[in-house]
Amino acid sequence: MVKRTAMYDLHKELGARFTEFGGWEMPVRYTTIKEEHMAVRQNAGVFDLSHMGEIRVKGKDAVEFLGYVLPSRVKSVKVGKAVYTPMLNENAGIVDDLIFYRIADDEYLLIVNASNVEKDFAHLAKHVGEREVELIDESAQWSLVAIQGPKAEDIVAKVAEEVNVREIPFFGFAFGKIAGMPVSIARTGYTGEDGFEILVEWDKGPELMKVLLEAGKDEGVLPCGLGARDSLRLEAGFPLYGEDMDENTTPVEANLMRFIRMKKKSFLGKEALQKKIEEDPLLRRTGIVMLDRAIPRHGSKIYKGDEEIGYVSSGTFGPAVGAGIAQVYIPYTLDKGTEIMVEIRGKLHPAKVVGLPIYRKDS
Repeated sequence: MVKRTAMYDLHKELGARFTEFGGWEMPVRYTTIKEEHMAVRQNAGVFDLSHMGEIRVKGKDAVEFLGYVLPSRVKSVKVGKAVYTPMLNENAGIVDDLIFYRIADDEYLLIVNASNVEKDFAHLAKHVGEREVELIDESAQWSLVAIQGPKAEDIVAKVAEEVNVREIPFFGFAFGKIAGMPVSIARTGYTGEDGFEILVEWDKGPELMKVLLEAGKDEGVLPCGLGARDSLRLEAGFPLYGEDMDENTTPVEANLMRFIRMKKKSFLGKEALQKKIEEDPLLRRTGIVMLDRAIPRHGSKIYKGDEEIGYVSSGTFGPAVGAGIAQVYIPYTLDKGTEIMVEIRGKLHPAKVVGLPIYRKDS
């Protein structure tokens, strides 16, 4: 049974085309992916992210517990701050990547990928042991709406009550109201632009989305689907779980070591991760741009000369780049600017290594 968010009828009203993603029927686009993508790069876009999961972790031992199951910093994170982190298994394989908010001294909220909610909850529950920790799956309680783009702050500032959104720092969050609805407003995103991800009660999601679209109508705001979300995150160099990484990938290959605190005394998967660092795996996630009109896709093989050297994990057309782009696994010894060939539909097409992020505002 495919699930639908509270905004499903609103999406239909707005002319959405739908796709199935992570067990949910979600808007893939309303106008064109390119138009929605460029709205976010130049103005702002509003996304329904209510398919994402929310898991609350609280109790006397919550800090110590999360400090063990997550390889990132946890204890030093102040109340009102958010952190992006992979979550690892015993073999240092990536179970999921997530953002957690520190709500109180002994309370956190985890925002996890839609297709991983049950798996993540079971993974967390398995490692609680004797600790005094309560895990609550609140995914059915919350709608999550993102507004992303250079004009996002101005738009949210118009409608936010009881909170000055201009003072919310990057990866910070605050509680307030929008149109009288209690909300949590986090300065986070998956686009490479400034913006906010806003939690509201499940059935208030459509109203929140309407308020943001109305407040931004003179600023060129558009509703955006998963198509633009994917092309934006690809340009920004953010991995997509299930395409760019999974439980067979460690943060070393996935190029996510900057989020890991190896100095921590212990965390789940630390020994295996240390071993992987010492092994120094050759293939690492990076970015490429196509040099012709071809569009690389998941699984495309990559060649240097006659030798197969890696593969595309995810690819699409990058509207702000103006070419096909991809996140790929290739030898990390290849310098930026190196030309390679990508096999697409049986033909080899030229590309160059650019690193991550693929798109930079200043370029």
